[in-house]
Amino acid sequence: MTALRMIATIGLIGLDAIAGGIIGAFATTLFLLIFSNSGYAWLFALALGLIILSTGVADRFLLSRRKDDTQSPARTWRRLAFCAGFGVGAWSILQRFDILGRLAP
Repeated sequence: MTALRMIATIGLIGLDAIAGGIIGAFATTLFLLIFSNSGYAWLFALALGLIILSTGVADRFLLSRRKDDTQSPARTWRRLAFCAGFGVGAWSILQRFDILGRLAP
């Protein structure tokens, strides 16, 4: 693996973590708005759908891949980075609205 490809892979892992954080925050906000009977849940559902489509998350998780793909070793790290970012995004929204009770600062 060349140095340029390795740098690009690290950049993609970082972008996946950021995308996961944004999607996690939007998904948690949507969940909270749905269960609070707010009229704004449809707006967050639309935004979440557009973010998921624009980041290509559906392509990475749902479409099958060939075995000889050159990005196969990095895909696991990209998925882990996305899931970690998703958790951080969800956690930040829960803390912001003090859903966690005593755990929130």
